[in-house]
Amino acid sequence: MKTLTLHAHDSGPNPYKVAIVLENLKIPYELKLWDFGDGENGLKGPNFLKINENGRVPALGKQSLQRPTPSVPSHLHKVQHPGTDQNPTINHCTRPAILTPSPEDPNSSVLAWESTACINHLLRTYDTSYTLHPNPSTASPQDLVDNDKWTSFLTTTLGPMMGQLNWYVHYNATKNEDARARYEAQVYRCFDVLEGQLEKSGGKSVLPDGFGAVDCHFYPWVNEWTYGKLDIGKYEKIRGWLKVVGERPEVKKIYEEIPKAEKAFKG
Repeated sequence: MKTLTLHAHDSGPNPYKVAIVLENLKIPYELKLWDFGDGENGLKGPNFLKINENGRVPALGKQSLQRPTPSVPSHLHKVQHPGTDQNPTINHCTRPAILTPSPEDPNSSVLAWESTACINHLLRTYDTSYTLHPNPSTASPQDLVDNDKWTSFLTTTLGPMMGQLNWYVHYNATKNEDARARYEAQVYRCFDVLEGQLEKSGGKSVLPDGFGAVDCHFYPWVNEWTYGKLDIGKYEKIRGWLKVVGERPEVKKIYEEIPKAEKAFKG
């Protein structure tokens, strides 16, 4: 199996979700870190936008150095050799190498971005024994829906609410307590829902069948509770689940390795 590249940054939960799946499926991969901003190594810079035009990580997308076809200024297009039948000489201008994207996954020729799309691609392509997601041929319709609905709950509700809370706690230029309180309340509401589900599932995984892709989606976001300055004292099941998942070797490994990975461009 050839090595994949996971484009990430060292903060924010979504690249960690994909890395946990990669580790659990034992897929060889390398990490490339990008910065916020529009510089050479920036997510909003021209290099990364060739991989993901939305300027967000994670992405399983390739970068390669390639020289474009040189452009020719109009006054240098043709130099005719007087008195000969030779073809005109074209005087080319040299341009520096630029990044061009090509499919990163060398095993399937797929370029993926958005964490759910990346994870779904990995599950479809590599989890042929269905260790992290239900087998559509044998799972019950309810099991298939449960997998989808809890993934959707994370990606459309809990994750975005946590992201907004983090923004108003740490980054908003103007203090806005009303906005912060609104998103904090929404995160706690989501934690109430998750606590109830963990009560039903036995507490060691979001779904009762054991650790799976749904847990990979949830853990990096719920683990942000300290960054969001939240109190999870009353959430006994969530605290227990965080401890169980956080002690998995694959999870420990990616939280150690992503922050110290190499930048895509070292400058």
